[in-house]
Amino acid sequence: MSHFCSLFDLDDFYHFETSSDLSDYWIKGYGNSINYMISCPLLVDFWNSVVNVIKGTSPVEMAKLRFAHAETILPFVCLLGLYQDPFVLHWNSPGLDTRQWHSSIISPFAANVALALYNCNGVYKVKLLLNEVPVPIPRCGGAFYCPVDAFQTIYQPALICPFNNLCYSTY
Repeated sequence: MSHFCSLFDLDDFYHFETSSDLSDYWIKGYGNSINYMISCPLLVDFWNSVVNVIKGTSPVEMAKLRFAHAETILPFVCLLGLYQDPFVLHWNSPGLDTRQWHSSIISPFAANVALALYNCNGVYKVKLLLNEVPVPIPRCGGAFYCPVDAFQTIYQPALICPFNNLCYSTY
C-alpha cells in the first residue's frame, strides 16, 4: 500500500465517492432537469435515423458514432432514465448508502452509450447498452429489446426537444 493511501480509511473513500456523486448529480445529472434535457438533440438524432431506416428513406447506417466526456454521457444517461433513485440525493438522504447513482460506474474514463436498432422479422426493436453492457430500457417492462413504438412513447417528451426553450428566455 502506498504511503498516500495509508492516510485514508474506507470511510474516507466512501465520503470522497459520495461527495463526487452528489456534485455530478446536481451539476450533470438528475438534480436539475435542464442538466439532462439539453442532451435531447442526441436522442432526436438517433430517433431520426431510426425513422429513416424504417421508412426506407435513407441507407441503413451500420453505425453512427459520437464521442464525448462525462459532461455529455451523464446527462444522456439521465435523459434515458438510467440509474435514477426514487429519492432526491442529498447528504442526509435516507438510502444514500444504497443509491443507484454512482457517477464513477456510470461514466468511468472511457464511457459510452449505444442505442442499436434491430429488425426482428419485420418488427423493429431498440437495444440500449452502457459501457458495452446491455441494460433494460426504463419503462419498457424490463426489456433489453424495446419495440420501436414503445420506445417512441417512452421518450416522446425528450423527442419533442424544446432545446431553444431550455436555453433561451425572452426578456
